[in-house]
Amino acid sequence: MGYKLTLAIDSKSLLPLAFLLHSGSPHDSKIFPEIIIELMRRRILKEIDCVILDRGYYAYENYAEPLLNHRILPLILPKKNLNIKKLKNLFNSSIIWFNSSRVHEHIEKIQHLLRKLFEFLNDPTEWISIRSKIEDLFKFVKKALSWESLHCYTKKSVQKTVALNVLLLGLLLLTDSDIKKRIKQAAEW
Repeated sequence: MGYKLTLAIDSKSLLPLAFLLHSGSPHDSKIFPEIIIELMRRRILKEIDCVILDRGYYAYENYAEPLLNHRILPLILPKKNLNIKKLKNLFNSSIIWFNSSRVHEHIEKIQHLLRKLFEFLNDPTEWISIRSKIEDLFKFVKKALSWESLHCYTKKSVQKTVALNVLLLGLLLLTDSDIKKRIKQAAEW
């Protein structure tokens, strides 16, 4: 039995915001709704925030659910066989909106987010560079902090080890002025 670690990172500063552990190593696309709900509960995500994810989180529902229910823009790198028509069909108006006194506000926010989503799906190159920085950070962390093979056997010990490593990563990013250069070098090595 293993654990899947989800690490939420600020895309500008690369500072860790939160980590979540899932036992049994479930597939990314299955745990995505749980991740969004947990990050909103912790007030890390707010309305109209963007979440950049890799292809592992790809599922049509993972584009629609956070956007319609939480007004959060999920920027999941698309696969080659993405069917835009099928995706657009998922964005039908929810009956819950019409029960609200702020119907127009909800619709405007969702239309704005939908425009941004389809711009991203048509040309994801701007976001790929940001995703590349994050991937470089993960490669650095796996090598420098030995995340490739944590030798912990209970959930509590895994949580403690990961919490200390995330804290150490945050301290490294805050105190070392050359860390971003080293991250790039470690990723290329």
